[in-house]
Amino acid sequence: MIDGRGKKIIIYQHGVFNMIEFGEVKGKKEVGIYIKGHAGFSQNGNDIVCAAVSAVGQTAAQGCLLKDKETKIKGWESGSLSFTCRKTVETNAIVKTAIAGLMAIKQQYPSCFY
Repeated sequence: MIDGRGKKIIIYQHGVFNMIEFGEVKGKKEVGIYIKGHAGFSQNGNDIVCAAVSAVGQTAAQGCLLKDKETKIKGWESGSLSFTCRKTVETNAIVKTAIAGLMAIKQQYPSCFY
């Protein structure tokens, strides 16, 4: 799938209410991640799946920000996080590692992901 700016978007899951959707943004010159939704595993504030997904996403965003001061964080509110940064060996590794972490969470809690 290609977005309106010509970037290839790889979608791992399409989320619905109380499920998590995440994907990797791949462009020629930038990489990134988007995460949206809620796990619905437990009550808000006590949901370990949402906490794990948030921790992975926020850590990746901070890692990319350390390597690329022009990292664009487009969403950072409850149920949504997305960012893009310049594609370098380091930022690409950060994004790939975060996607691997999200996939591992999805394997452990598949009912929380659509």
